[in-house]
Amino acid sequence: MGLVELPVIARDKDTPGKYLLVDGHMRIEILREIGAPEVDCLVQR
Repeated sequence: MGLVELPVIARDKDTPGKYLLVDGHMRIEILREIGAPEVDCLVQR
């Protein structure tokens, strides 16, 4: 079984409290399709 990395997000500099998806776009797309209510992510500094 391969390693599955978490999606990576970063704070949006222009909008306080908002995050941008940096990596893992396909994983998020699949999770949305299967109806996942939430997902763990890595936060980029």
